[in-house]
Amino acid sequence: KEAEVEPAVGGLWAVRWFASLSLVLALASGIYLGTILGSAQGAWLGVSLLSVVLVGVIGGRMTLRRISQLQHAWSTHAAQVPLRDPVLWRSFTLRTALLVGVVFQMTVKPMALASPPALGASVGVAWLVNHRLVSSTLNAAS
Repeated sequence: KEAEVEPAVGGLWAVRWFASLSLVLALASGIYLGTILGSAQGAWLGVSLLSVVLVGVIGGRMTLRRISQLQHAWSTHAAQVPLRDPVLWRSFTLRTALLVGVVFQMTVKPMALASPPALGASVGVAWLVNHRLVSSTLNAAS
């Protein structure tokens, strides 16, 4: 089991690097679209920008904090490190849903009234997936 955890914990630097790069690229492409189309095109730009900021906050607060806890537990052998952590699954699916929502907003550019519900739908799907994954993980563990 330790042989499985070591490559995952050791490869986290790559995840941080790619996550930061993808966040910057999403932000840059949104700014480019906003500049080309003008801010009068609708609420999609504001909703997308808020979503990108939320992805960064969730990544920094939820994911990095939990990864640091798991790395410390693994390096000190203070506790058994779970291979499927519910906090990391929640963070991953929520950030993925937000970014899918951003791509949808940037592609479709919905009108002002449709923009927040479209993002809410992607977050709702993430919540359902999380509920299903975490429930099945906890049931399998017991």
